[in-house]
Amino acid sequence: MTLSRKFGQASVEQLKTKRIIGCTTTGAAKFAEDIRAASPDVLLVEEAGEILESHVITALSSTTSQMILIGDPQVRSSDLVGLALPLTRSRQLRPKVNNYTLTVEKGEGYDLNRSLFERLVLKGFPHVTLSSQHRMRPEISALIRALTYPDLKDAP
Repeated sequence: MTLSRKFGQASVEQLKTKRIIGCTTTGAAKFAEDIRAASPDVLLVEEAGEILESHVITALSSTTSQMILIGDPQVRSSDLVGLALPLTRSRQLRPKVNNYTLTVEKGEGYDLNRSLFERLVLKGFPHVTLSSQHRMRPEISALIRALTYPDLKDAP
């Protein structure tokens, strides 16, 4: 057994004692073996609309029973023809792809900069769009509402 694997076992034992394991997608890739060994059953992805699909897929394991994607998918109203979905405008940046030929914008069908979140929404998977916010002062949320979230309400 290598020294690094011995340290890895200690990390796994520590991870197994935790209810929540948080990391970036880079961290999930770097420590994938240790995280998988800890056998988490829930994967929660923040800013899921901006993360490459491959990064989300590599964070899944055989023990994952639930995946929660949080964020705004990059969906245009023209993408929603025939779907009964409440999203009506583009809200977030797409995941970054360094080759324009492989992007949605190029239109050649590769669509590597389309997030898993966006793909699922476009396929009609159930999702919820939050309609009220509690964090911003009304003066600030008015700017957001005017730019991208016309239905956003300020909570009391």
